[in-house]
Amino acid sequence: MDKGLLKLIGQRYWKFLALIAVLVIGAYVIEGSNSVKYWKFENNYLQTKEAEDDFVENYASADPEQEHYEYYNRVTKKYEKTTNFEVYRQDRLNYFNEDDTYYGLYTYGSSFYQENTFYFFVIAAVVGFLLFFFDMKSHFNTLLFSSQYSRPKIYWSKYLVVGGSLLLSVLLGKLYVLLTIKSGIPSEYFNGEMSLLVTSVLAGTCVIGLVFLISSFAGLILGEWVTGVLTLFGFFSSLLIFLSAIAELEEVFKYYVLGYALTEDYSRVLSDHLFVAGLNNRAIPTSSFLVYLLIALVLLISGQKLFAKVTLENNNKYLVFANLRRPTLIIFMLYCTILVAGFGSSYHLYAEHEVFNFWGWLLKIILAGIVSYLIGSLTIYRQLKIGRKRIFSIK
Repeated sequence: MDKGLLKLIGQRYWKFLALIAVLVIGAYVIEGSNSVKYWKFENNYLQTKEAEDDFVENYASADPEQEHYEYYNRVTKKYEKTTNFEVYRQDRLNYFNEDDTYYGLYTYGSSFYQENTFYFFVIAAVVGFLLFFFDMKSHFNTLLFSSQYSRPKIYWSKYLVVGGSLLLSVLLGKLYVLLTIKSGIPSEYFNGEMSLLVTSVLAGTCVIGLVFLISSFAGLILGEWVTGVLTLFGFFSSLLIFLSAIAELEEVFKYYVLGYALTEDYSRVLSDHLFVAGLNNRAIPTSSFLVYLLIALVLLISGQKLFAKVTLENNNKYLVFANLRRPTLIIFMLYCTILVAGFGSSYHLYAEHEVFNFWGWLLKIILAGIVSYLIGSLTIYRQLKIGRKRIFSIK
């Protein structure tokens, strides 16, 4: 990388990046400190006579109708009920939650720490979207293009300075949370493996990095403020539903075509393994990191090729690149159709007295295709065509 170019980009962004670092690291510092504080508050309460009396009243009274406290016993590997307050206290103070699932012991998040995923995703999305979009609107790209630096160097230098600063802030913040919790929670209650927790830190950083990359790619190809922001918001808002739709379609296919048995945990596996947030004391498959890498490479390499061809000709249109209009419309239609086709499609497999209505399902798909075509055409082309005939246009 050219040191002069890195210095130029750094001088333009340093105040913005400093603010982002404060917002990101500061939020993690607060979250980590609060987590230990919440645990200590719970620990102090469970040492009191009041807590023991509450336990007896709720779980250990002489009432035969009363439900006893249920917990997962790691020794017997079974769910057990107890009227022993010490067992109850130990289970309540274990830092990570545990659940016995179809896939084995599932040790996941904590009642004492919930990462504000939405907050960090918004920061990553805003920083990513503005990376190319704002420089195009403010004509900073024009200045860079007229300089001695090549477009590939400009492209990668932006990612190195801005993306590197963001991901470093996220990584440092997540590591601070982990170290704060490890040092602040007594070892007998810290039921987590450091190797798995560090892996979840890396995976969580990768996910935020992907949000940044997707948003920066959108900022590169989109040319309008309002429709650009709405497009990005709509995509991220529906992404988890889209992944659930894919999982449901796969489950229906495996049940009817391949004859697989049903598993209640199936639908959560895809999104849980790909979208890691906070600290997770569970094994994250290598395939997840390979998916992260594949998506990142596709976005980065495609973005570099597009950045080399960017012009001001379509700067104020929905898409900066005219040759992306048709592919974008097709992708939008497929996305919407899969989302509608898959969402709720496996419900009848679990609900009693529910029958799969094939024709109703097919009608939903057709309607989704038509509506997505109308919305996509009006947004991308600013007109509606049937064949070669223009039916409607927006000026």
